[in-house]
Amino acid sequence: MRQRFFGEESQWIQWKRDEVRVMVRYPRGDRRSLGDIERVRIRTPSGSEVPCSTVATGSIDQGLASITRVDRQGAIRVQLGVDRSVTASGQVIDALKVDFLPKLASRYPDVTCYVEGDEAVYAESLGGVANGFAIIAIVMFGILTIPLKSCWKAVIVLSSIPLAGVLFATPVTPVLLLSLYLVVDDLPSVAS
Repeated sequence: MRQRFFGEESQWIQWKRDEVRVMVRYPRGDRRSLGDIERVRIRTPSGSEVPCSTVATGSIDQGLASITRVDRQGAIRVQLGVDRSVTASGQVIDALKVDFLPKLASRYPDVTCYVEGDEAVYAESLGGVANGFAIIAIVMFGILTIPLKSCWKAVIVLSSIPLAGVLFATPVTPVLLLSLYLVVDDLPSVAS
């Protein structure tokens, strides 16, 4: 049916810089109305031709304006807004993952659901931080290995960095916070 009304590409011809597609289909007069579809004769496997109405039924419905696809699969997008004064977006996403999505998957096994939005941005940024940390650790290991002339010494230095940070930060943090408070407290206030 599609070939008869829309057409089938039989060949294409290169003409100067353009490609011209040659389409084979019914003449314009035979494909103008819905009655033309009813008059089409369908060839059966035995070779005889029967009216279209004996082998198919049709109805007129409004079609989709566009079809969204992700990885060649039809897709729909469901968005929601979260009132942060009532609940957090993380709680809504957790409820969706625990309650709603498993029920949807059991009812419609061919449907695949992806959670996007804040959750996807968070996961992507966390992955970026992990990749960056790994690259930085490898570069630091290489830089330390050259002057220390030993891989083991570089491993020992790199493993002592987090311990030094904890030992240094624990006694210094209250002093830093107090000095920051004193600096901010001494700033002149602006009268409005």
